[in-house]
Amino acid sequence: MENMYIAKSNPIQTIQEHTDELLNQLKVLKFIYGDKIKFIDWEILRLSCIYHDLGKMNSKFQNKIMKAQKFNKKLEDLTGVSDEVTHGYLSVAFLQRKELKRIYDEDELKILYQSIYYHHVRDKEKNEDNIKATVKGELINYFKEFQCDKLPEGREMYPSNSRYTSNRISMGDIDFDNLEDDNEEQEKLNLAYKYVVNKGLLNKIDFAASSNKDVIVELENKELELRVKELIEGFGTMNKLQEFIYKNNNKNIISVASTGIGKTEAGLLWIGDNKGFFILPLRVSINAIYKRILEKIKFPKELTGLLHSETLSEYVKMSDVEVDLDYVERTKQLSLPLTICTLDQLVDFIFKYEGYELKLATLSYSKIVIDEIQMFSPQLKAFLITALRYINDVGGKFAILTATFPPIFEYFIKRELGEKAYIKAEKSFIKLNSKGKSILRHRASVLEKPIDVDDIIDKHHNKKVLVIVNTVKTAQDLYDEIVNRNIQCNVNLFHSQFIKRDRRKKESEILYMGEKDNDDTGIWITTQVVEASVDIDFDILFTELSDICGLFQRMGRVYRGRDYNSEQSNIYIYTGGDVKPSGVSEKVGKGIIDYDIFKLSKEAIAGWSHKEIFEEYKMKLVEDIYTVSNLKKSNYFKIIKETLEDLKHIEDYSIEKSNIDLRGIDSKTIMPKAIYDANKEEIKEIIEMLSDKNSKYTVSDSIKLKDKIMDLTVSIDIRKYKVLERAGRIKNRIVINKYNEIIIGDTEYTYEKGTRIEKEKKGFDEEEQFL
Repeated sequence: MENMYIAKSNPIQTIQEHTDELLNQLKVLKFIYGDKIKFIDWEILRLSCIYHDLGKMNSKFQNKIMKAQKFNKKLEDLTGVSDEVTHGYLSVAFLQRKELKRIYDEDELKILYQSIYYHHVRDKEKNEDNIKATVKGELINYFKEFQCDKLPEGREMYPSNSRYTSNRISMGDIDFDNLEDDNEEQEKLNLAYKYVVNKGLLNKIDFAASSNKDVIVELENKELELRVKELIEGFGTMNKLQEFIYKNNNKNIISVASTGIGKTEAGLLWIGDNKGFFILPLRVSINAIYKRILEKIKFPKELTGLLHSETLSEYVKMSDVEVDLDYVERTKQLSLPLTICTLDQLVDFIFKYEGYELKLATLSYSKIVIDEIQMFSPQLKAFLITALRYINDVGGKFAILTATFPPIFEYFIKRELGEKAYIKAEKSFIKLNSKGKSILRHRASVLEKPIDVDDIIDKHHNKKVLVIVNTVKTAQDLYDEIVNRNIQCNVNLFHSQFIKRDRRKKESEILYMGEKDNDDTGIWITTQVVEASVDIDFDILFTELSDICGLFQRMGRVYRGRDYNSEQSNIYIYTGGDVKPSGVSEKVGKGIIDYDIFKLSKEAIAGWSHKEIFEEYKMKLVEDIYTVSNLKKSNYFKIIKETLEDLKHIEDYSIEKSNIDLRGIDSKTIMPKAIYDANKEEIKEIIEMLSDKNSKYTVSDSIKLKDKIMDLTVSIDIRKYKVLERAGRIKNRIVINKYNEIIIGDTEYTYEKGTRIEKEKKGFDEEEQFL
């Protein structure tokens, strides 16, 4: 067949064509980021690209492709074995071992061989006899007639390569706690990083070269720094935070800065014209910053990615034309110079599943900004710290920009990354008013009783009133109680237990009410869904105490950028008195708020009465409460410490990617029966449209149709689901296609209050549903 051996079927590419495309993509990568990649030998990567698919010359692979393409040709099977051998296992037989041994040492050869051998691992079991039979029976002859100017003249074949492939390079047995004292352990880790970067970049280049879309391995970032500077200059000059960030843009940094001071612009300025990722905890805040970057900073959309669990649907919603699948693919393959994402989409590589190397290799030349860290659970904090250790080791950079920075978090960062891994600003950066003084936005009073409807009604007149409680049940009960008073006021409810359609509408309504220029008044009762990056500005807050960080996040939704001049409080905090606030329990695992932190927070704010709360004071309280000495015996501390230790001992490639759930949210998606009954005919019509094989629907059309159904669903806690299951209230399933079905649950549901599932004697405790 000379050079007509096929490598890819969609589109058809010969091995020669595919290899040439890999080398083109390699040139692009090296040109843009060549001087930023630490653990790389470019010649070893080039050889990996040249040899990685040569094993596809075998008859079983070629005949499979030709049959699928309805070609009339067929190669005679000379292997003498029944099973096809994974092509990576065969490709290493083409490497000219004798020549390579003169150039590379044992470890470098292992990196080369294993990058090729495992580049697409599908079969865990390797039959050495089948490998040898295929090499000797077919590949020796095919290789002689294969023409490629990138290959050396030598055409030796080496059927057995177990010396370089049998003991897979890994990090699983490395003692991370004693690297400084053990040179041998450090050398093992360096070898692992060299392998990860080489194999990860081979996979990244291969995916780009294999795509039937217009995907480039990397797009260059040429103008982010300029665009951010132009925006800042439109308001004057850089503030002190932005000056600090810009001056130290080649270092890992941690900076504490008050809300509204321009942390987003500072983070983007730090990324500059490099490859960057901006991590935020919630999809709503990610979508908002993505739009802000496009609309305010005017960074090109084709260079900016949005990466979370609903990326494709979000892209479709934002586009008036057919969704650009090339753009979607570039986002997923981490090819764009700037990506706004959730933590779980980026740092799952810490579980070292098959193929994890691509993400870590990409992050080795990237800069990562993390915002709103106080919103991450203790377990997510441990995941993040582990990821930062790997990223820092392989050459990537990180910046943590946050309104509060608990010392306990810094304790673990120093323990895992070392004292000198980053620099931290000596002082926090505070937003100043027009007179150059710290803005007073809040006066606060603490009340030793449960949250009181009479207080809310008494102070609601002509104000935008925000009520935040710890659980959905409490929010729903408060809503009922206020509505039943028949006051002349708009009362609304917002939490996580609305179907997507209604939640989106309510989110839009609360954002509209919270605009500074909007004179509307009313009461919004909410949960923690409004704590992070929901850009609203209300006049007064009534809130249950959760913990001090959560309290300050809630306070940030009131008088967001305004000086507060009254002697009376605009923040009222209810600590429960003899009854604890909802979601708080002394029993470990029962509540949704760490009891030790709640107790320390309650003690710290006791006695506040119309107290002035400046930003500096908030930051000091966080520093005083979240100390190691205060929390060393807490469940919060225990979770971080134990998770960090567990992550160090994960055996490489032992966990399936599909089994990884960084968010730790055990939930089920259901459609409330009342919603199904009201929309039954439309749902049936949509499913018929999606099932029509003769339809001319575009990808965007299909996504929009599926989203119409998904908009009628809500994600509920698994314990709530089990309450429904035990009560026989799982009524049916809507089958959308062979991959997707939706459960119909017989629950209470209204637009005003959302989903309500009654508590059973031995069932789910509604007090623990906190969003």
